[in-house]
Amino acid sequence: MYFPIGTTDVPRTVNSSQTDTVITDNYTTDTHTSPITSPDGRDGVNQYEKNEHIHTESTVTEEYSYERLFVSDPRFKELAVHTFDKTDVHHVSFQPSLIPNAITVGQYPDFGGLNDYSIYVNIDGVSTSLKQFTLTSSTITPNGISAIYEKDGIQLEKMMSTDGSSFKAEFKITNNSGIDQRKISVNMSFKPMYDAKYSISSPSGVPVGGTATSEQIPNSETVFSLSNEFVDFDFSFLSGGVYGQPDSVTTSADSTLSLTHDIIPSWENANFNDGDVLQFGIQLSNFNIKKDVYRVTNDITSQVDFMDQTVTTDIKDIDYITPSIEIQDSDQADQKLYIPLFNVDTDGLGITNIGVLPPANPNQSLNQLDHALSTILTFRGIYGALQNRMEHTMNNVNNSTINLSAAESRIRDADIANEMVALTKSNILTQTTQAMLTIANQNPQGVLQILK
Repeated sequence: MYFPIGTTDVPRTVNSSQTDTVITDNYTTDTHTSPITSPDGRDGVNQYEKNEHIHTESTVTEEYSYERLFVSDPRFKELAVHTFDKTDVHHVSFQPSLIPNAITVGQYPDFGGLNDYSIYVNIDGVSTSLKQFTLTSSTITPNGISAIYEKDGIQLEKMMSTDGSSFKAEFKITNNSGIDQRKISVNMSFKPMYDAKYSISSPSGVPVGGTATSEQIPNSETVFSLSNEFVDFDFSFLSGGVYGQPDSVTTSADSTLSLTHDIIPSWENANFNDGDVLQFGIQLSNFNIKKDVYRVTNDITSQVDFMDQTVTTDIKDIDYITPSIEIQDSDQADQKLYIPLFNVDTDGLGITNIGVLPPANPNQSLNQLDHALSTILTFRGIYGALQNRMEHTMNNVNNSTINLSAAESRIRDADIANEMVALTKSNILTQTTQAMLTIANQNPQGVLQILK
């Protein structure tokens, strides 16, 4: 975190401690409901239930400690050009090389920046943002970025760099269209990219809180001084040699620089011939960072001084033969079906005294509801098995009825006269066959008698 320069270190110190008595009650229920059959064939259930109550009382002491140590790392004050990612040259911000993890609101080390959406180029009366130009090439280095754009024969080269103590944003516009007397104007919005806010003043007398003309803007002096509780630095325009001065610069009415209040310089050339070049830029310098980085540690240490635990266990293991309805399910006197009548009201399920508000215990109530649901599922399983058994018996009875009816129909529907004729015919054929076999056996016997 940032603290004013010269802030003293604070060794690890216990600022306060607090001792509390913590009481917890945990309820667990283990239940099993299983179907059983009594020796006389009646169905019932075995209900097993184990209730455990763990009551814990403990005394806990918590200590709150604080530590603040200066971090000696020059990167927190070394300037760097940042992009939103490693390949994005459209959004550029000016910040330190290294930024702390925790930062107080309004103290983010944000020294401003430029993005292509807020740089407008007017070509012959048609204004477009630099983002709408075609990016033909770009380079990102540890010390800055450079990019070349083109549109309608106009080439714009953007270079943003740092030497570790100041920033420069340079622009070079070239007319490659082959057309003379073109009209070119550029205006851009310089502002913080995050939540920083600065007051604006001018040591060189440039009007603040409105628009200053080219006559009011100095050639080589500081144009604006920007200041907040974190940093002071100067804003000026590149001058001398090839650099042109802006035609105007506008600041917000409240003389502040923030995410919604910017500095807007503009450059114009009403007679931009083929091959002409327009160069300009801004510079941020004389940085005075008024805060250092400290590593702050806030710790909470808990220690259990005393613990007392009481465990209460209640076990129930009951075979329960319920009242039942007796149904004859075959033609045998001793073959009967017993349908149990389970008690599934709130008393029978053990859910009469449940709730989620005091004096009821929510955890215990939930365990009782789980047990009730398990019991109901078991009862449904028993009734389902009985239903399947009754359906199977009914299907067997139906099949027997159908087979008996078919046999009776065959007997009742027989033609007695035809059946008697068929029986007589069968008897005659049987007797004839026997006679023929007798005669056939007599001939071999006669031959044998003659041979003797």
